[in-house]
Amino acid sequence: MAEGLWGRMRRCGQDRALALAFGGALAAGRFQVWYQPKFDLDTGGLRGAEALVRWQRAEGLVPPDRFIPVLERTGQIAALDAEVLRQVCRDIGEIRRRQLAPGCISVNLSRRHLARPDAAKRIGALAAGAGVGGGELAFEITESAAESDADRLAEQACRLRAMGFGVEMDDFGAGSSTLGSLARIPFDALKLDRSLVGRAGQPRMDEILACTVEMARRLGMEVVAEGVETAAHAQALRRAGCRLAQGYYFSRPLPREEFFALVQREATR
Repeated sequence: MAEGLWGRMRRCGQDRALALAFGGALAAGRFQVWYQPKFDLDTGGLRGAEALVRWQRAEGLVPPDRFIPVLERTGQIAALDAEVLRQVCRDIGEIRRRQLAPGCISVNLSRRHLARPDAAKRIGALAAGAGVGGGELAFEITESAAESDADRLAEQACRLRAMGFGVEMDDFGAGSSTLGSLARIPFDALKLDRSLVGRAGQPRMDEILACTVEMARRLGMEVVAEGVETAAHAQALRRAGCRLAQGYYFSRPLPREEFFALVQREATR
């Protein structure tokens, strides 16, 4: 018990250190955007990517699941969301200057960010200032965030969609109030949580996946499977009617220049 208490005290100290270091790290450009490519399960072609953030410190990369919850609690996450979006818009512009098309890039939006009444307006202004169009960007909202205040999020989602951006439910299947959220928020896509995808190929799960894909189709939504790690997973998802997937079976997350190279290779296929 004493060790458990010591462990918690140590973690609290580490959390405070991360929160205090955030502002300086942001100003110094220590946060980098990497890209997790999305592929078409039928053709194998690149269809876009999810933007992921990495924090480079002297001791190495800090895992996102280590610092993002801290920044959520302190309210600093909105500044990080804005920095990620800025870098993504920059990279889309760079890819376009190379006369290439990366597909739609999805960016995660935090619950704390979406709580701001002017969140959609700020996002639209940042993208417009970078010359990025709506069809080039989508925004992922976690299932847990959608559960917390669906009416407010529905308003923000409608504003983003009115600007031409896609809105996606992330981590579908990991929460407890998914269907209620789907009834109120006009999502363009569902991202199947890896807890579901990891069981693809099991008979009962395959039925659940097929029904989920059919429901999404009827609601006018695409389905993206995340965390695909094996050929068996990919085959089961394809049988269920899922068209888009991401995960280590296809590609690990890539730093920007490696992602640019992938886009270049795809253009010559």
